[in-house]
Amino acid sequence: MARILAERLQRRWASPVIVENKAGAGGNIGAEYVSRAKGDGQTLLVAATSFTNAPALVKNLRYDILQDFSPISLVATTPLVLMVSKQSGIGSVPELIARLRSKKGGLNYGTSGVGTSIHVSTLLFLNEVQAEAQHVIYKGSGPALLALASGEIDMLFDNFGSAMPFVETGKVTGLALTSLRTDGLKTTLVPLDQTGLHHFESYTWIGILGAAGTPSGLVSWINAEVAQVLREPSVQEQLSGLGFSARPNTPAQFQTFIRDELGKVQRLVKNNKVAIE
Repeated sequence: MARILAERLQRRWASPVIVENKAGAGGNIGAEYVSRAKGDGQTLLVAATSFTNAPALVKNLRYDILQDFSPISLVATTPLVLMVSKQSGIGSVPELIARLRSKKGGLNYGTSGVGTSIHVSTLLFLNEVQAEAQHVIYKGSGPALLALASGEIDMLFDNFGSAMPFVETGKVTGLALTSLRTDGLKTTLVPLDQTGLHHFESYTWIGILGAAGTPSGLVSWINAEVAQVLREPSVQEQLSGLGFSARPNTPAQFQTFIRDELGKVQRLVKNNKVAIE
């Protein structure tokens, strides 16, 4: 996503826009790097869902997501797909809920780690249906998808782009999406909201932020540039191919979004007694 943005912004600005990977600690290393940068708009952070999850899950986080950054814009979101293994024999969301409640923790689910969007979406779902299941952690969503296909686990949420090939080839059973709308995504799956879980919504998001102290005028200008890029048909086509939908908003709206997402995860961590690292 960062490279899609960088390529278009470089054309518009006639100036190099370099994407520098700062991998590690679920995105925390990259976020800390930007939190210590000058607020001059020269160093930006392309953040994902883990950005708002980290403060609720990492005990000694070395930056404050509400104080050390200047939110610029939400960029895009993708729904997750609720899937079950073929071996489970489950064919619908009501069937899954009934099985979860009758087994009382007997089913299991996979994630790519504590606090990931996959984990958060699963906890939201289990809390909503008032059920429990055993948590199995894998080194990425790829291994978790393979585990679901083999019947090693019973249930899995995963991002649309990586989940649908498994659904479409019949390796797993797709039940529903976690978004409130399908946004033109090529699928016959319906939102969980339409299966009885009214207003259920969870997704993986990507956004862009500057360091704290970035002048408001500069934030507004970058926001407008990003929005313009996201309106390009070719960009929207690229995003759609990845299972994402463009979601530009204002800096103020993105700030509110960040606060809301942080609050949601903090409640989940507390209510589900999730271990804090």
